[in-house]
Amino acid sequence: KKMTTEKTNKTDVTIIGWHFHIYFFPNNRQFLREIQEVAKEAEERWGKYGVYVKISPQPIGPHSLPMLEICVSDPAKKEQNYKLFPEIFAYVQMNLDMNKFPTMIHPVTHPFKNTEMYEDHVKRAFWGGNKQLLNAEIILDL
Repeated sequence: KKMTTEKTNKTDVTIIGWHFHIYFFPNNRQFLREIQEVAKEAEERWGKYGVYVKISPQPIGPHSLPMLEICVSDPAKKEQNYKLFPEIFAYVQMNLDMNKFPTMIHPVTHPFKNTEMYEDHVKRAFWGGNKQLLNAEIILDL
């Protein structure tokens, strides 16, 4: 069977960057300390490149748990985002117990278009550890 290289609408979508959502349980002080250490190291390693690192101590948007967010998605730095992604991915994969800290990684294809943000969170995301509940429909209302 011959493979096709024809583009479809779905493959025409361009990945600008990625978001790493690292979830934690809010009532566990040890988990929070570990997340704070990871956030500090991430900021030290990648903050100088404009990578956004933030701990959200409460659920926010479609996310049902507090999280550490590492965003390598500045549209003006797409080439750099592509170079940093494997490094950040490897760091998260090798330094976090994803059974303790479930992690969702999704592409950012269009940061200001609700339907693409929904697709990024729901259909294009991949998970390390247990998949967490998302209230993704809220994205469509933004």
